Amino acid sequence: VSDGDVGSLEIDLQANASDVQVELLNTEGEVVGTASLGAMQAGKHPVTVKGVSVPDGNYELRVVGENANGTGTFRAGVSI
Repeated sequence: VSDGDVGSLEIDLQANASDVQVELLNTEGEVVGTASLGAMQAGKHPVTVKGVSVPDGNYELRVVGENANGTGTFRAGVSI
């Protein structure tokens, strides 16, 4: 992360989602920042994440969300 810019990544969703979020995790595995992407259809999506309020540095990324039918949560694959 540099100046709140996470950069570009690709998200691969196996199913439609009503609420997709990119979470930034510190070295202890704690969520320290979140970027909401909203609803997304199944498939691969190029995404640019900006405006995250965390100090510059290296973070692990995790994509999470809720299934579009409201039956549960998921984690999606991420490519940078």
